[in-house]
Amino acid sequence: MARKTAPRRCARSGTQVMPSCHAALAGYKQPDEKKRREHASTGALDFATVQTYVQSSTFPAPLVLPGDALEIEHPEVSQSVTECMRWRNAVTPERRTVYVVGPADAADEVEHVRPSALSGSDGSRPAKKLKIDDSRTKSVSLDPPKIDNIVAYLRAFYHGLPVKAWHRDDLEFVSWTGETPKGPRKSYRLQQQCPPFVGLRHGTEVTRIRSRRSPDSHFAAQLSLNDLLDVAIGILPADAYALIMLVHQDMYEDETDDFCCGRAYGGSRVSVVSTARYDPMLDDQQDVEREHAWPLSHCKAYVEQKCFLEDGAHTPTEIFPSAPSTEEDVSKNALSAAIETAAHITTRRCKASLEALWLSRVCKTASHELGHCFGIGHCVYYACVMQSTAHLSEDARQPPYLCPVEMAKILTATGATEQAWCRAMLAAMSTRRHDETMFAGFCTWLDVRLAEIS
Repeated sequence: MARKTAPRRCARSGTQVMPSCHAALAGYKQPDEKKRREHASTGALDFATVQTYVQSSTFPAPLVLPGDALEIEHPEVSQSVTECMRWRNAVTPERRTVYVVGPADAADEVEHVRPSALSGSDGSRPAKKLKIDDSRTKSVSLDPPKIDNIVAYLRAFYHGLPVKAWHRDDLEFVSWTGETPKGPRKSYRLQQQCPPFVGLRHGTEVTRIRSRRSPDSHFAAQLSLNDLLDVAIGILPADAYALIMLVHQDMYEDETDDFCCGRAYGGSRVSVVSTARYDPMLDDQQDVEREHAWPLSHCKAYVEQKCFLEDGAHTPTEIFPSAPSTEEDVSKNALSAAIETAAHITTRRCKASLEALWLSRVCKTASHELGHCFGIGHCVYYACVMQSTAHLSEDARQPPYLCPVEMAKILTATGATEQAWCRAMLAAMSTRRHDETMFAGFCTWLDVRLAEIS
């Protein structure tokens, strides 16, 4: 009998700092250096500082792999700092606080909308088998990210403005007993399993939230994102610059959607983010490749393989080629340092590491959606946390940092400096340096970036 060979691990011998070979087929072309400088230097960053940005592979270009948002949503419109400032809501002394609210509890009568239809009374996920190595598995139940940990991250990300957790005991999902609009009739059995409406109680009011069964059956129910955003608008405090509502339930936006992880009404200064789909226990079912999440998404071998499988545009010498990057010397910069750090953490499979992974994903999406509340559009200049994403795998590949253009917009709004932002982010993640790929890589990235700008 032939001996089974272990699957080959990626050599990670090169770093991809330019768009992939698929980008041209997708119709994407990175804005030129002059435009990138001009669009960033009109804000809180001076021209000399911006010039160091565009010359440094610390900020690589978007990868643009097959099926990514910059291909599907092409052409995305670029937005300079001046354009952002023209229409965004102003930060004023009376309206400058960022609130993070939720997640709401679910009453027994609507048990089907708890984080899992099979969850216990504490709201935790049911235990699932986790493969430790080739010979061992164990039963693990992950706890969803805690609001205080998310707030700590966002407080650093929007350093210069107060970011507060808003713990509301009066926020609860309940059964809907009000008027029910007419629509397609469902069988009694389906209505029993997933009623078409639930209520979200906030204070003395109850808002009707549309509900449906999850199309892929990962969850017993999905809630309407648009209805949740209406609640967020209704509870926005007078002193709030922006509000983000966190929910543990799965969401959908349009009837044709499979699911939606988050969305913002930027002009209304509200956003909603769901933690549900970021559960690492769902990665296999959702084809989320953990091994090449950021910063390892910039592995040149990985990028070439993904393009080859889709386009057949080139023939790699082997599944994971070991040829060095020919784009530029990236041996000493923030990205390559982050890759080296993250490469030593990806194989960890323990409860704490997986919960840190879940937290990192939610923090990244929350910072992105709040960015829209600050008037920031989707980024087309660099790989950036403000890039649009078309699917969960692309979401995992995006970086957590702000590129030069988007950083200038945030610093203009918050009044902070880039050095202060880097230090605040490092302090917020100081206890998580060795927990998980994104946190570990991000801390190293920030270490090098601070040295560059100091």
